[in-house]
Amino acid sequence: MAFVDADTIKAAVRAWLVSAFVADSVAVIFEDQGGRPPSDPYVTIKLSDIRTKGGEHRGAITDNGIDPLNAYSASQPVALHQKIDCSINVYGAGAMDKARTVVQSLGKIEIVEALRAAGLAPPMARPDPHDLTALEKTSFRQRAQFDVSFGFGDVFTDTLPLIETFEGTKTLYNPDGSVRSETPFTA
Repeated sequence: MAFVDADTIKAAVRAWLVSAFVADSVAVIFEDQGGRPPSDPYVTIKLSDIRTKGGEHRGAITDNGIDPLNAYSASQPVALHQKIDCSINVYGAGAMDKARTVVQSLGKIEIVEALRAAGLAPPMARPDPHDLTALEKTSFRQRAQFDVSFGFGDVFTDTLPLIETFEGTKTLYNPDGSVRSETPFTA
């Protein structure tokens, strides 16, 4: 597990959508770009909200995950479980069927393996496409939309400062609570 950057996530999500439309000629673009959208049919991707799920895990990373027995070294990895939401819109004739095809592709082994190779965990449950066909000017434009979330892990290293010297005073007390002796020391 390593740091998964936004470009890697974008590339993996786009590659998934492109591979789902191998038989069709469908453009796949990111929302919020300048310029005119392509002609129908096309798909837009909007990545939003990267959220941390659960707490952080500190310790040495081994082949079996984080080693809690070596959790307090001077330099230690910190693992975070992240989740990113993606909004997918399909435009053009047959938009709902195309959206269903994309959702079903999440069950294909080659899609799952490609997502995992990019550091993304496929969703546990498949999303439900919604028909958002609407009247535009004088005709209806077909549109389907669904949201999907992918999990991923981020690991970064936290270097803890070591205490090189410590100065203190050793105090011995009498049974009545009075100070018997105080000795300064350096360790």
